[in-house]
Amino acid sequence: MSWRALALCLAVSAPTAAQNQALSLNETAWENLSQGKAKEAADHFKQALERSSSSGQQAQARLGLALTALKQSKPDLALEELRQALSNGPYILPAAYLQIARIHAKRGETKAALSYLRQSLELDPGNVQALKEMAGLYGLIKEKAAAWRLYQQVLALDPADDEALRAAGRLAKEMPDVEKYRSVRRLNRPLLAAQAPEKSRPTGELIRVGLFSSPKGVPGALRSLRLTSNSPFEIMIGSSAVLAQGEAYEGWEARLAPDNEAVELRDSGRNLRASSREPLRLVPLRRPGSFLLQEARLEGEQPADPGDRELRGYIELRPQAGGFYAVNELPFSEYLYGAVGAALPPGSPAEAYKAQAVVCRSLALWLKSRSKAGLSAASADLCDSAVCQKYIGVSAEMREASQAVDATQDLVFAFEGHLVPAFYHENCGGTTEQGGQDLAHLASVRDGSASPKPDALPDNFEAWVREAPPRDIFCQAGRSIPIAQSRWIRFIKVSELERRANMIGEVGSIKALAVTERSPGGRVRRLEIRGSRGSAFLEGEKAIADFLSPGSLSSTLFSPGPVISIPEPSIVLWGAGSGSGLGLCQAGAMALAQQGRDWRAILAHYFPRLKIEKRP
Repeated sequence: MSWRALALCLAVSAPTAAQNQALSLNETAWENLSQGKAKEAADHFKQALERSSSSGQQAQARLGLALTALKQSKPDLALEELRQALSNGPYILPAAYLQIARIHAKRGETKAALSYLRQSLELDPGNVQALKEMAGLYGLIKEKAAAWRLYQQVLALDPADDEALRAAGRLAKEMPDVEKYRSVRRLNRPLLAAQAPEKSRPTGELIRVGLFSSPKGVPGALRSLRLTSNSPFEIMIGSSAVLAQGEAYEGWEARLAPDNEAVELRDSGRNLRASSREPLRLVPLRRPGSFLLQEARLEGEQPADPGDRELRGYIELRPQAGGFYAVNELPFSEYLYGAVGAALPPGSPAEAYKAQAVVCRSLALWLKSRSKAGLSAASADLCDSAVCQKYIGVSAEMREASQAVDATQDLVFAFEGHLVPAFYHENCGGTTEQGGQDLAHLASVRDGSASPKPDALPDNFEAWVREAPPRDIFCQAGRSIPIAQSRWIRFIKVSELERRANMIGEVGSIKALAVTERSPGGRVRRLEIRGSRGSAFLEGEKAIADFLSPGSLSSTLFSPGPVISIPEPSIVLWGAGSGSGLGLCQAGAMALAQQGRDWRAILAHYFPRLKIEKRP
């Protein structure tokens, strides 16, 4: 299928003849490099460099020249080309820093290699290969704790990564009390100060959030948990039976009794104060009451966020076979304080927070109305992981976010008179995504000042995705928006892809990846894996992301390059954006707010088919 035949909802100015020629030369050079024709590749990359005034095409040519030099065993020349590439545009930085780090690592210059890897990961923190390479270098210099923490980061993204599992397991055996080195949020004491009696609390709608949820949205089964309240509290069964009372700022421990699978609660003196096979409810007696949850120990190797969090409202502990669930019940508006605060970076503009508040409220209410088996087991309405929307409570609350929740009170999205979900993502890369059959209310819009008609759209996706982002797109116009969100490059080892591919079907050695279908917004819908023994096809965002880079693929708005050896066979992906592309582009929303647009105008841009209405 010809990329130029794809009618994509992408808006860029028509490339000049020189840019088209540079693109063609670069594409030919990459093919030469994949075939081992280093001299021909170098010649074509140099011609592309000479004939293009585009920073993106120049950066691509410089990167190609560096890889060609490595193929020719000329690391000094490769370093020179990579350093030149750094000046061609910020989006090339993570990939260039990674290649520079690899050259220093091969020379045994570990300190320099670590420095460049840090710079690469600061710009592209989800690059699993860079995380593993940095962990390996820390292992070489006997920095076992640092190496173990990095492997844990990899496993948080991809729990099935065999290399990280083996390395982390080996390091854990060599380190006493390894859990103390885990990189998680640590809080010393509750932040909120309780004053008013709990009886004065608002009588608004409550919501129940299942805690320590997996990336799939299933609340975690706990073995033990430490709790501290900012207020005196009661331990109850049901709504009236009080078993015990605790004091403010006193440390408690909840654990599952191994003999009868009851939840036990012990005070700071280790005295057993409550035990029950029925759910235990912890109720603050002052307002605003909160609980600090610490040292969560999950049953098995569940991929959940075990960090400390302070949560408003009540905590319910629900015993089950092999563990217990922790559920946070609190007023819906107070839940939104934490959810909206966690959704945007600290210091985001007030109007962006207001737009985000309407989106979060609509999404939470829609999710609450849907029944999910994993949540039902915990008697919860929502989970606290990103599959619902990230929620860590008071720790993420921001004054501007809470004010935005109050300023947009009860406002939600409606489509044809019904409540609908309004999704959000970090960065659309230049175009948002059209919803499928069940999400027909979500339109694909250009993230810029104009939305051209479909028949006026350019069809040169290769030029668009390999070029620096256009200056007029909103998701690139905001201050403090990482450039690696808008455009990115990833090198993915073929050996990793082959391991995952042969779990799907017997494809043998991977020869190429080919996009056979794209969405109206340009994202890959169907990917063909071409191998020595046959082909396999992947459909849908999750299947494609799980194959290419589980838990860490920035988006499916990408173009795959050929297989090249650098020195290991790898496939280069040229991509744009971060996240699903559905709904609110957060980077664009922040930029629009910085330009003076109010929250209604922001939402009208990203949700042209929806109305904002007050909840009945």
